[in-house]
Amino acid sequence: ELSPTISEIIWALNSNNDYLENMVAYIRRYAAEYFENSPVNLKVITDEQILPTPINGEHRRNIFYTIKEALNNILKHAEATEAELKFVVANDKLDVIISDNGKGIPDADLNRFGNGIKNMRARMKSISGDFKIESHQGTRVILKVAI
Repeated sequence: ELSPTISEIIWALNSNNDYLENMVAYIRRYAAEYFENSPVNLKVITDEQILPTPINGEHRRNIFYTIKEALNNILKHAEATEAELKFVVANDKLDVIISDNGKGIPDADLNRFGNGIKNMRARMKSISGDFKIESHQGTRVILKVAI
């Protein structure tokens, strides 16, 4: 259990990974492994080619940890069978959309659930990014940040 956590910390701190393509590749691999032995079928979608755009290390870490929390919520709470992780790069912005076909989050509970959603919101705010959560048929988390 400790080995993946140590690898994750090393990746998060290594400034050689401060490129958008490295971050997306790492998150793709992380997500695939995370859902590998679960009942959730994960689909990852990326732009055809993500250029080697430099990305601030603080941005990279906060984006990763926000996505990690969203993926954890899908596995832990959503009762989903399908999930999608989508990366879109356009006009010097990165959009990440994480969606599932689970039970969603009742509006009354959006601000009540633990610290996960609060932490995700705070992480994105700390890097001047946008955080949005939609819950209708399943849940959709949308992250937007300038790169």
